[in-house]
Amino acid sequence: MKQHYIDEPNFDLQRELFGKRMKQIRLEKNITRKTLQSSTKLTFSHLGRIEQGKQSPTLVTMTKIFKVFGITFDEFFHTEDFQKEIK
Repeated sequence: MKQHYIDEPNFDLQRELFGKRMKQIRLEKNITRKTLQSSTKLTFSHLGRIEQGKQSPTLVTMTKIFKVFGITFDEFFHTEDFQKEIK
């Protein structure tokens, strides 16, 4: 029998929000996806799937991306807008 939790996370929504935030920061920092690809050694299509909310990044992938952005995990996830969206 499947267990149900009071606040089951909506992983589709979380993936979508992550992708939107990632793209927002990338554009704010004037980093092209091509530049991000070469700096992280991730494929162009993989980065596109993450930005489109079709694929969840691993912790290693997030670390690579955030390093290129020059931000921490905390700076990425703990913004007022992002916190409102995931609740």
